[in-house]
Amino acid sequence: MALRELEKRLTSDGSSSTRVLRLLVASPWGTSEAYSGPVVLQNRLFGTLGRADGVQIDLLYRARDTSSRSEPWATRADRMLIARTLGLVSQMVWALRVACVLSLRRGRYDYIHLHGAYLLNLLPALFADRKAKLLILPVLEAGDLNLANGGFRNLKVAIARRVLRRAHTVFALSDGIAAEARLYGVEDGRIVRIGNPVSDEFAVDRRVRDARPFRLLFCGKLGPVKQPHRVLIAMKGLLDDGVDVESVFIGPYVDDEYKIFFEGLLASLNLTSRVTLLGFVSDVSAEYMRELDAFVLPSKAEGLPGALSEAMFSALPVVVSNAGAMGEIVEDSAAGFVVGDDASLVAALRCLAADAEVWTRMSTNARAYAVREFSLLAVSTRYLSRL
Repeated sequence: MALRELEKRLTSDGSSSTRVLRLLVASPWGTSEAYSGPVVLQNRLFGTLGRADGVQIDLLYRARDTSSRSEPWATRADRMLIARTLGLVSQMVWALRVACVLSLRRGRYDYIHLHGAYLLNLLPALFADRKAKLLILPVLEAGDLNLANGGFRNLKVAIARRVLRRAHTVFALSDGIAAEARLYGVEDGRIVRIGNPVSDEFAVDRRVRDARPFRLLFCGKLGPVKQPHRVLIAMKGLLDDGVDVESVFIGPYVDDEYKIFFEGLLASLNLTSRVTLLGFVSDVSAEYMRELDAFVLPSKAEGLPGALSEAMFSALPVVVSNAGAMGEIVEDSAAGFVVGDDASLVAALRCLAADAEVWTRMSTNARAYAVREFSLLAVSTRYLSRL
């Protein structure tokens, strides 16, 4: 439906011919070689738009090695082989190379999409064609537009204000990102809330729970930011309360130090037989087909995690911390619980495990909200409304 409407809008005079809408996407996150929410968001959104007649999407992307590949949604893809880690030097190299491309390709694009808006991804916009409309999609809470901290504060603020002043649209995954944009002078009319898109592969028909262990899902990098160790602590609390509980963890460790800590805690709590560690999984949709009962993400910092969108789309009740957009979404959808300390985490999970009526209601609410806000149709339609 959204793509057919787009094709109608691109028809210039009512005839069958269409005007090509030309879009350039600049992505320092790469394409498919990283375990990264921004990459998944990018590929799902532009994979949908790229299937529309009359849309041409060119891609500039940072590659970590020569095995990196582009996505089929890109009409033209230019790979920039830059260091594996996105440190200050590699960020500057990325910014300068993108700036050169934008200078050389003036007049070729109707829109320029900056995927991620930290300082050195904003910098190339100063060299962009003034006739092209600038689209910015920050992807990290309090990190992309929060430029006033650290060294070169005045320079950061000056560049951010200048670029954001000319932005056609800033897409915000959370209220926090929208608030940061306003601090730099972006009016509400140029800020559009957008969801993290989820494909239909995540649709699961979950029935009322049967008599089996209560199964939790954690999906994300295993490290001190997303705090998967708190899930282990909650499991121990549930077991002490007589709840038969198991957990599945999807995602790689951030480093060996956290791996040692997490697996040491796992052993000390005597939970090894109750925990499945899947590590990195290239396509997590199949894992959501498992017999699961709740999604848990007690992060310290988030924007709008794709894992939350996927969990809700698959009809899982969710238990999350109040980080980024997670709290507002869970409260708006009535699809789960927003928790603080470990005691509240255990209490929320105990309620879901013990009360079938609450579990069923939250499962239904999660699915309904996700279809409305996170489906490919919903997200692409909202994005297209600004083109």
